[in-house]
Amino acid sequence: MALKNFQFDSIMRDYNRRQMAHKHLLDEHIQHAYQILPQLQELDAEEADASVEYAARMISGDTKAPKQLEQLLSSIDEQRRQLLASAGLPSDYLTLTYDCPLCKDTGFDEQGRKCSCFFKAAADLLYRESNLQEQYAAENFDTFSLDYYNKEEPEPKSGLTPYQLAQKALLTAKEYADEFSRSPGNLLIYGPTGVGKTFLSNCIAKELIESIHSVVHLSAIDFFEQLAAHQFRQEEEELVYDSISQCDLLIIDDLGTEIGNSFVVSSLCQVIDQRLKNKQGTIITTNLELSDLKDRYLDRTFSRMISGYTFLRLAGSDIRFLKVRHSQQQ
Repeated sequence: MALKNFQFDSIMRDYNRRQMAHKHLLDEHIQHAYQILPQLQELDAEEADASVEYAARMISGDTKAPKQLEQLLSSIDEQRRQLLASAGLPSDYLTLTYDCPLCKDTGFDEQGRKCSCFFKAAADLLYRESNLQEQYAAENFDTFSLDYYNKEEPEPKSGLTPYQLAQKALLTAKEYADEFSRSPGNLLIYGPTGVGKTFLSNCIAKELIESIHSVVHLSAIDFFEQLAAHQFRQEEEELVYDSISQCDLLIIDDLGTEIGNSFVVSSLCQVIDQRLKNKQGTIITTNLELSDLKDRYLDRTFSRMISGYTFLRLAGSDIRFLKVRHSQQQ
């Protein structure tokens, strides 16, 4: 998935800063070396003069010139290393260095393909933009555990045990992440407090960021505050709004915790409509039951969810409480 222009530009500016920092370091090394080893400056001048002289000889057809220049430059280089060693300096002290030798801090290899460090830089940028890097590191598919879900007692609303619901939701979430590049979809993850809704959305977010998709993760309260700031043209919030409207995956967490009003209802419907039309993925988590969602956000919004979203229900006891009790028993 291609980065947005402002994201690509941000990464390339960082590469430019790296190049300038290494160039500045090399200039400092040269200045220092010239001060303590004046002979180095003479060798550099000799090397430059030789390159010009032998280039002219090659142009005039001297077939021996290339080999002779190679030998001369090798001799100069050896003298330079000996001088550096005599001053206790490493042999590469006067060599331009790079954070990434593969692409020489350009982001691209010799064939013009993105370097592996570019993809890492892109993932790091997307993590920073998501504002939840530490949480994604702790909450991902590798750490999602079904052990906290009851296998014996079906919950009344679905007739399935919490374990069966979580197992189904986990499988669907993994498929969602795997298929996202080909077919971005939408999920509504609902159920009582503490049963893993946000955890599951974090699992998906981490997978998508790792595959270089932009993710914006906001609580419902923050989400509607950003929309209100945009409506009232608070320019400092425009970049956040652009991220909301342009990101590959938008996660609205804890829908229903915001103060309800006509602005909230109409804004949610508008965002859902826009992202469905643009085929952008959206995940909504909520403690509300489906009937409560319908009453709170009206038929128009709810009908769009039904037509464009996969519903995942989670149930059971508050996992955070179970973890605390488990740790106390150890």
